[in-house]
Amino acid sequence: MGDHPVIDADWHATSNNLVVLQCDDIPSLADRLDAAGIKLSRFTEPDLDDALTAIAVEPDGWRHLSSLALADETTEAELSLAS
Repeated sequence: MGDHPVIDADWHATSNNLVVLQCDDIPSLADRLDAAGIKLSRFTEPDLDDALTAIAVEPDGWRHLSSLALADETTEAELSLAS
């Protein structure tokens, strides 16, 4: 998370793992994390008018993300709609 070098260095030394989650509304999630005091880095896509397309969240933010599904994980509701 280039915006937070101390957190980056600690993460790199102790974990160096990434978990990719899916979220329908990244800007709202980022706003909620900001309001909760969770450090994050924002990534925008120039080809999409600089739309926010991803965030990286400090390890302490995991509790705020635990309800999100893993990226490309099909949910039970999606499976029932497909059948």
